[in-house]
Amino acid sequence: MENQILQKSSELFIHRGFRAVTMDDIAKEMGISKKTIYLHYQSKPDLVEASVEYFYDVALGKVEKIIENSDDVISELFDVRSAFKNILSPELQTRLMYELIKYYPKVTEKLNQKRYEQFDETILENLRKGLETGYYRKEIDIELVGRFFFVTTANLCDEKLFPVEIFPLEKVDAEFLEYHLRAIVTEKGLKKLEQILNK
Repeated sequence: MENQILQKSSELFIHRGFRAVTMDDIAKEMGISKKTIYLHYQSKPDLVEASVEYFYDVALGKVEKIIENSDDVISELFDVRSAFKNILSPELQTRLMYELIKYYPKVTEKLNQKRYEQFDETILENLRKGLETGYYRKEIDIELVGRFFFVTTANLCDEKLFPVEIFPLEKVDAEFLEYHLRAIVTEKGLKKLEQILNK
């Protein structure tokens, strides 16, 4: 039952937003009592946090599969970006992150902590492989560039920094990825990047 509640609430939060969905809505959609939900989750913030973790784990699983099957480090970054777009449209990403930051700051903090715990296995590993395969310049400081990447991607959905009516997330995300890669690629990497961009 706990897992069913988590799956249904995650689905509702994604489609309607964290703020709009009530515990009554979830109970009604599932045909159960609100009391049953409270047996597993003490409050709505607890359920929001569990839903965000559930969604993050699903997304991370997809990212890990992409990393395993990727031809090269540059394609890997573009494939990860495409996977996120398929899971959540840029508009939904912006709206959900805005609501999380505004109404559930503790959940946002935990999400960023979880992302940071994966920092070495995703961002730094991409940079290490890029150096080894000759796509990234040997002289880059992996730890520093990795932190640049982490901090920037964590803030792309911040509407105070990037008001969506001026900077749509899809454009911001695409521009940042190209900006990041052009700063670190070798000639070999640049050829691959331009090949992908020209598609």
